[in-house]
Amino acid sequence: SGSTVICINFSEPHISAQYRKTIKKISKLLGLNSQAGQKTDTKVYEKYGNEDIPGKITRQEILDLFDYITKDIYCRPEFEGLPSLKSTILKVKSYNREFQQLSTLNQMTCLAAMLKIISCKSAQRTSFEMIDSKTKNVGIILTSKNLSKGTKIMQTSVTELTERVLFTVPED
Repeated sequence: SGSTVICINFSEPHISAQYRKTIKKISKLLGLNSQAGQKTDTKVYEKYGNEDIPGKITRQEILDLFDYITKDIYCRPEFEGLPSLKSTILKVKSYNREFQQLSTLNQMTCLAAMLKIISCKSAQRTSFEMIDSKTKNVGIILTSKNLSKGTKIMQTSVTELTERVLFTVPED
């Protein structure tokens, strides 16, 4: 758009089985895997406020996932070279107390946004307004469309042992 390119993270995070289960629960409760046109009514979870959603998910599972994401996932090398993403990560991490005070529904929504910005998806319209009204459209990585000749866009493996060139700006 215009003179910029929106970049999408190509490093899919590796998440342990324990936390994948919690992510699946959140996805199911928020209807994130629903087909287009099918909206999930999440208002039914508002009545639980700051409590567990019985038989569905506990607040402890949510808090454990938040800690895992902010202390383990975000600190991995594949995110180090992405300055705007790194600053978003540090900002979200600093809102630990505010996150704990959110309703269970808002905690799940916030975690879904956190997972979106570290996944291979566009982070456009990702928001953390529920913990800070100033954080709209966070985690978006923009760069100039006018890349110099020979610029390489590379992907580093999770282990940082290998790199591969995804694209090289041609000379013409």
